[in-house]
Amino acid sequence: MITVVSIGPGDPSFLNEITVRALRDASPLVLRTGRHPLSAWLETEGMAFRTLDHLYETSDDFDALSRAAAEELWSLSGTSPDLVYAVSDVLTDRTVDALFSSRPEGSEVRLVPGFSFADYYLPACRSFFSTADIRICPAASFDGTGLTPSRPLLITELNDEITAGEVKQALSSWIRDEETVLFLPGDGKALPVPLYELDRQPFYDHLSAVACGPFSYEQRSRKTLEDLMEIMDRLRAPGGCPWDRKQTHQSLEPYVVEEAWEVVGAAEENDPLHLAEELGDLLFQVVFHTSIGKSFDEFTMDDVLSAMNCTKPYMLNAQAVILPADIAANYTTEESLSALTFAVENGSAGQDEAEARGFEFNGVLSQADALMEVAAGASGGAIIDLLMAKAMTGEGTSYEYFPHRPDLYPWNVDNYGPVVLPKKGETIPLTLENLPLYERIIHAYELHDLQVKGDQIYIDGQPVDSY
Repeated sequence: MITVVSIGPGDPSFLNEITVRALRDASPLVLRTGRHPLSAWLETEGMAFRTLDHLYETSDDFDALSRAAAEELWSLSGTSPDLVYAVSDVLTDRTVDALFSSRPEGSEVRLVPGFSFADYYLPACRSFFSTADIRICPAASFDGTGLTPSRPLLITELNDEITAGEVKQALSSWIRDEETVLFLPGDGKALPVPLYELDRQPFYDHLSAVACGPFSYEQRSRKTLEDLMEIMDRLRAPGGCPWDRKQTHQSLEPYVVEEAWEVVGAAEENDPLHLAEELGDLLFQVVFHTSIGKSFDEFTMDDVLSAMNCTKPYMLNAQAVILPADIAANYTTEESLSALTFAVENGSAGQDEAEARGFEFNGVLSQADALMEVAAGASGGAIIDLLMAKAMTGEGTSYEYFPHRPDLYPWNVDNYGPVVLPKKGETIPLTLENLPLYERIIHAYELHDLQVKGDQIYIDGQPVDSY
């Protein structure tokens, strides 16, 4: 078992009795970092501790550090059942997330109630928020994705100017630069500043934070699906638009068809901005029908989303094994593949697949990097998303767009075997089973007429069994 305690911002007077007892009884006591302000107090109190500071120097990024920390702690707990791990806040610390995600079967993580960053910050900024439904997130995990602008947000551990700049950039993709946020410098006070000045403050440390939101529709630079639904409901409400209010599913049919054709036209123009605009118009029709459905208790947006057929590979993260063409014939079973070391994107479904199958793997920053590892001979193969688009070309491999066919889902080593990337100029057997992998190369890129009639493949009108 590993016991995890929150030691907060570093003031020992904030520690509760159960936390102090856990710290004193620990054997051993491990701090995520010895740079935490509480370490001086621990030394004064005669509480011996060790740290994970050495992992900061050997890890490429914080994800890697979190995994390494979890691995070391679980290894240590095997011989030290009274291990206590101390972090600033058990609720937001990513190494604690890694402990849970890598927990060995039969093992336990015990969290001790303690003083969190939220307890420290909220008294200073609660009056700024109009609701208590507050999301709390460490800066290292915040990139703006999944942001709900109508919900208050507290971002902790704004350690330095660079981190503050990254948070500012993520927030500015949703809200206007001149909107007011609360900068919390760590002294218990709150300083209102415009968003564009968030990374221009005189001092930052582990206690610095920013509070913001909720932001109204008018304050935001980007809109959400919820905004669109709210606008539609307003238009169809009493006092709204009479035309919108009298529409039915049937009366809107021509508009759905018209907007769908405009999407097709924008796609044919190869104009991404125009396509995005037309997709927005088509989405508005979906919202329009949903608003009508909701008003008659027929269905809601949740029903629409729940009705989606989530069986396509791109929605289920289907993975493909990628091997150099000159060795692929030697690795056609999962048992033989276990002899290779694979390149996988850190934290990806490819890594999950490698771990689940017990494959050796090296983590890299992206799927493109995984393919380059194979091309350079640094890894025996790669495991990537089935819909991995265009990557690199390396010796003995040919990286192109590989389409998928939902009716042949999923491609993996258990049914169709490794996906072979042939050398340019090489001849490959062509079957109905592997045709979906190569049809886009043959038809779209090498401009051949490709047809299937019955069980026979035709290229430029000639029957073929290879290409």
